[in-house]
Amino acid sequence: MIPSNTTEKQQGRIQARSCHPLPKSVEVNPVFNQAKKFFQMTHPLRKKVAVIGAGVSGLVTVKELLEAGHEPVCLERAENLGGVFRFGEKDGVVWESCRLTSSGYLTAFSDFPVSADRAGHMRAGEYVDYLEEYCSEFGLLKHVQFNQPVQLVTREDPGRWLVTYGHPGSERTEAVEAVVGGSGLHPQPQRPEGP
Repeated sequence: MIPSNTTEKQQGRIQARSCHPLPKSVEVNPVFNQAKKFFQMTHPLRKKVAVIGAGVSGLVTVKELLEAGHEPVCLERAENLGGVFRFGEKDGVVWESCRLTSSGYLTAFSDFPVSADRAGHMRAGEYVDYLEEYCSEFGLLKHVQFNQPVQLVTREDPGRWLVTYGHPGSERTEAVEAVVGGSGLHPQPQRPEGP
């Protein structure tokens, strides 16, 4: 931890010796920022990571992996992002008038606060709009492949996984060093059987 009484120049030198991602509030030196980016891009711990799902969990995982210097590939089965908050006749999960049970202030990411007009209980569509803005702010969409359902994940070796994705007949298999399952709690509807 950096003492609060250090100068900006001292903070930059202290952080330059650290291998860990830094909070934005500490990144004060543009030269250091360039060095940090270069380090993250060339560091041997950089991993290619498959992230399954472009809902809330998947998107924030992609962002955090990018900030840590990794190479995420997010695979989403639907045609757009949003996960369980997505509304649509083809692949939607919620009804159009659905509202979040927590306020925008509580639901928003700490590094991307909601605007004042979204401070209350947003409709699901408004929340998906917020997620799209989040993706734009942090450049996440270029790491998301839509309409790519994951068919199979197998462990090949320690530290190496094979991810098969796509639709039958056009499936692809890609090797990655790690896999994150962000596909949500309810990807398959569960319906009780009646008498």
